[in-house]
Amino acid sequence: MLWILMGVLLVLCVRNNFNAQGVAKDIRGIARTGRKIAKDLARTIRHAARDAKRETDARAAAPAQETAVTATPALAEPVQAEAPKENELLKDLEQHAWTAAMMVNVPTIAFPKDDPKYDSSKKYMYA
Repeated sequence: MLWILMGVLLVLCVRNNFNAQGVAKDIRGIARTGRKIAKDLARTIRHAARDAKRETDARAAAPAQETAVTATPALAEPVQAEAPKENELLKDLEQHAWTAAMMVNVPTIAFPKDDPKYDSSKKYMYA
């Protein structure tokens, strides 16, 4: 394990021309990505466990409902089961709507595509 870490550190040093600040920045980026992956994985596991628990609760409640006489229609159960999914979709749509509303007010600069002044490959050819 130590050899793997030393190899990664050596690769980062060579990539950044042995600049300690560049290596530290890369290590922070790797750590940030690792934390994000772990957080997403934990969220996915929590959601899967919650959904599994809801299914088992619904299955346990289903035989009890079958024995009792109920006046509710048969279509009421699927609507209740799909409500959390619809709520999550609505939250996602609301988030996208907020993002789109904020992006309307973001100033942008339109650069001409064929203008050589803005071509980065020829940046140092002009005086």
